[in-house]
This record gives sequence, C-alpha cells and structure tokens, in this order.
Amino acid sequence: MALSGTVNSNGYDGRYIQLTWSATQSVANNTSTIKWSLKGAGTGQAGWYMAGGFKVVIAGDTVYSKSTDYRIKLYNGTEVASGSKTISHNSDGSKSFSISIQAGIYTYAVNCTGSQSFTLNTIPRASSISWGSGTSSTAGVTDGTNINISRASSSFTHTITYQFGNAKGTVCTKTTATNVKWTIPMSLLNQIPNATSGTGTMTCTTYSGNTAIGTSTLKLTVNAPASVKPTVTSASVAIDNSANSVIAGWGLYVVGYSKAKITAAASGSYGSSVSSFTISGGYSTTQSGSSLSYTGGKFTSSGSKTFNVVAKDSRGRSSDTKAAGTITVYAYSNPTISTLSVHRSSSDAKKMVVKANWNFASVNGKNSVTATLYYKLSTSSGWTTYGTIAKNTDVTLTTDFAEEHSYNFRLIVIDAVGNSAQDETFISTVDVLLDFKAGGKGLGIGKIAETNSMEVALDAKFMGTVYIYDDNGNAMTLANYIKSIVGT
Repeated sequence: MALSGTVNSNGYDGRYIQLTWSATQSVANNTSTIKWSLKGAGTGQAGWYMAGGFKVVIAGDTVYSKSTDYRIKLYNGTEVASGSKTISHNSDGSKSFSISIQAGIYTYAVNCTGSQSFTLNTIPRASSISWGSGTSSTAGVTDGTNINISRASSSFTHTITYQFGNAKGTVCTKTTATNVKWTIPMSLLNQIPNATSGTGTMTCTTYSGNTAIGTSTLKLTVNAPASVKPTVTSASVAIDNSANSVIAGWGLYVVGYSKAKITAAASGSYGSSVSSFTISGGYSTTQSGSSLSYTGGKFTSSGSKTFNVVAKDSRGRSSDTKAAGTITVYAYSNPTISTLSVHRSSSDAKKMVVKANWNFASVNGKNSVTATLYYKLSTSSGWTTYGTIAKNTDVTLTTDFAEEHSYNFRLIVIDAVGNSAQDETFISTVDVLLDFKAGGKGLGIGKIAETNSMEVALDAKFMGTVYIYDDNGNAMTLANYIKSIVGT
C-alpha cells in the first residue's frame, strides 16, 4: 500500500517521460486525492528533444491529453502537465488503481508508453467498540455498562444496538461520544428463563453524516442479579384428621393420628417457572411441581412444630423462606390400668370391695374414658356386666356374691378415641380351714370346695419329699418333675 509512486514510459534514444504522484486521504469522505506531475526524463545527444501526443489516464479517466500534432521542446525535468484526481474508495476503505502514460518522442506517432497499478492505504471505516473498565454484565446495574468507541474520524457518529435472544433494542443513536454508559435492561432476563446467564451481540453502526459507512460487533453477556429469584406468594398449613372421626371433631393435632397438609403457591421472576418446593421444620421433603399440596405422615412426637417453604425455579434459584405456620401437636397414648384389686367385705362376706386405678391421655381436655366392671363365676364362661366404677377408691359392689363360690372380675377402660385397656383378677370363696364337697369328692383347704378335686387356698409348706405319679404308677419327685418341664 502506498500514498505516492512513479510511472516511467519506455525510452527512445535515451529519452522517456515520467509521472510522479502523491495522495492525500479523506477519512470522512472515504476518498483519496491524487496529485500528479508529468515531466520529461532521460539523456541524449542533445539537451532537448521534440515530443508530443501526450496522454495521462488515472483510474480509468483521461486527465490529460494532447494530439500528436502538438509538439514541444522537452528537456530533462521539464514539466509537461500536472493536476489532481479524486478517487472514491470501496466501502471497506480499500482501493487499487492504475496509471498509464504515453508520448511520441522524436516522432509524431506515439512510441513511448508506460503503466502501473497501485494499492492505496486503506481508509479506516467502521469504528470499533469495546467494554470499558469497571463494566458490569449484570442486568439492572445503573450505569454499570461502559462502552468505548474507537473512531477513525471525529466527525463520525455512532448508533449502538443490541440483540439478545429475540429481544432487540437501541443503546444510543448517532452519538458523538466516545464512551457510552448503559444499564442492561432487566427485561432481557425473560430471554433466559432457564439460565442465570446468556450471550447476545452489540452492534455499532458508524455514520459519516447520514451515510452508514460500516459496522462492528461486540459480544454481550447478561447475568441475572442475585435478587432475581422466585417468590413464595402464599403458604399455609391445615389439619388432616381423616384417620379418626372423634379426633376430627376435636380439631386438634394428636400424636399417632393427625397429619398436616402444606399448600403453597409461588411465582417465577423474569420468565422463569417454578419447578419445586422444599418443606422444612415439622416435615422435611422436596416436591416437584409449579404449586405445592403435600400431606405428610402422622406425627410421632408432641410439641410445637413450624413449617417453612422454599420454592426453586427453572434457573435453579431459591426463594426466601416463607413460614406456612406453627401448630401444636398433643401427646396421646392408649389407656392403661395400674391397679385392680377385689376382696370380700370384712363385715359382709357376700359383698365385694373393688379398687381400680387407670391412666389416659387427656389431649388438652378433649379425651375421656369409661371404666366398666364385669364379673363371672370362676367356673362359668360368660361375663356379667356390673357397670361403671369410680377411679382409685374402694367401691363396695351392690351385688351379692355367694360365699361358697369363687369369682373372676374384669375391668375394661375405653377412651373416646376407641382404644382400651383390660385387666382381670380372681377372688376365692370365704375362708375356711377344711371343707368337704357335699355329695362329691371335693376337698377344700382354706376355702369351700367347689369341684371334685382338692382345692388349696392356703400357703403350703412341705417338710418331706413330694412325689408325682404318672398313669402307670411311676413316681418322680416334684423337684425332678419341675426340671423335666422347664429344663435344668
């Protein structure tokens, strides 16, 4: 590339013509102006020579021409003609051109010619852009983006646009500034609903006046600020007592029966969608979906329980924690019987004195129990209902019980939930030292005989060896018999 040059013709008798040129360039107009001069050159027998028929063609245009009849006395260095020619460059600022010259030396006919091609210096066209120092690629940061413009001419103006996904916009229009401050629009985040960062393109169009002379581009990176995250718009906790109709009527959370139903709604941010919810506190679980409706398991412990909800969106961002609510779970256990005792009244052996004690879970005063006493002859299979009895006090039953019979007593305690506890005890006949069963073979020791067998109601002490006989008459000591049953 060059801004000057020389073209020589071929010679005749040591004589020739020479064109020299130099160029100045207009960046604004994208042109080069060629200044040229055509002179005589060479040496010969005489100091001068006759020449004519001159012609100069620059970039395809004839800039000087004389007919062959035109003749001049030409010395070495004599200027034939000079002038200038303005050449327009290509749109990218490049340009090549050619120069041709001719003359007739010593003759009227053209006998000396010359030509040559040249490439001019490229004229800078489109200005370039770059990110300035301290530039932030995070959307929404006020004046966080600085765009530097490197221009070829102070007369150039620039329009900067951007494209990010399907979004397009203009940063500035035909500005003369060399540094442009810009805030990346938050709306661009709608183009990246599933990511926290994306890329696009900045385009700078350079103008000379109203003419666009070129463009340059720059990679645009957009990051979502940390504040762009989903929001839990609502969250609540509700009781689920479908496991038991009685507890359902209490409206309380009860261990072993109640569940909690957690519901929540959330919204994404700048195009993102809600993908899952995480529950913490009383329950700990993660559920996928754009909304939350979760019923947990039955509670196994009592006390205060708080439920919190966090939503996650398609960008992988998590919301702030939202409290769904705090509940109280009340303890519950099945009723138990701690005491059941029966004895005959000291004043009337036909009267029974019963004492019973039991425990149950009150469930904040909602629960209750019913304690019902049953009895039967020890030799019978069917039970008779006596009725309810008071707790932890000696109760003399109104029913008469025969002195000559033994009885079984059963206590059943049932709470409002439907769970129960049961205990049984035995009471013998009245105390006698020795009794023979009338009309039978029964013997009662310490009691009245009720069956055709020996019944003992006294503590027994055996000073000698006690033998057990089998059906074949074989004897075995009681101690060995017990060992054979339970093992050594």
